[in-house]
Amino acid sequence: MSIIQFSSWLDKYRAVNKDTICTVYDKEATAFDEAIGTLSSEAHTMTVTTLNELVLDKNSKILDFAACTGLLGTKIHGIGYTNIDAFDGSHACIEECKKRDGTYTQFISEFVTDAAPLSVATDTYDVVVCSGGFTINHLPISVLSKWIRIVKPGGYVINTFRNRWKDLEPMYNEGKFDNEVQRLEKEQKWTFVRKQYSDPENYHTCYVMHVHKVL
Repeated sequence: MSIIQFSSWLDKYRAVNKDTICTVYDKEATAFDEAIGTLSSEAHTMTVTTLNELVLDKNSKILDFAACTGLLGTKIHGIGYTNIDAFDGSHACIEECKKRDGTYTQFISEFVTDAAPLSVATDTYDVVVCSGGFTINHLPISVLSKWIRIVKPGGYVINTFRNRWKDLEPMYNEGKFDNEVQRLEKEQKWTFVRKQYSDPENYHTCYVMHVHKVL
């Protein structure tokens, strides 16, 4: 994919806000894989590798959060995990996930807000994975505590995204994201497992992966 194509998608993200971002995906879900799906491959590899290291039971119940069209779920299913649910705010993206025969068990189309709790029951999942959910006008940082509630004690949260959005997105910048992560650690809601960077020397393309174990 060219830089021009990627920039056009960023412009679409900027043209809306966090409450209307799903309109972009609803309109263009069928074009997502070809347009920018390959940009997530490195983040997906980091996420899948870590999942495979930490979660040995292939029947573990996994939630692919901000699943988009299901590219990450396909890779998780491809290494043997059999109990994966898809969660996304865009109904059109969930419909694309349904086309990935056998990858997902259940589908949840629900928009995330600061005020409303997730409809998912407490202690439902062994793992929440999220790749690329934190970017321009996307997930609020309040979702971190929502994830903790729906993951069983001893389960994991694996969250991977472009590191630069911690500086560039107002919802996360000036330490907001890292402060919330640390607050939840101090309150013993979860415990730090690892932080990994894909390419710390390259600011524009580096992914960061935060991994925590729920207490």
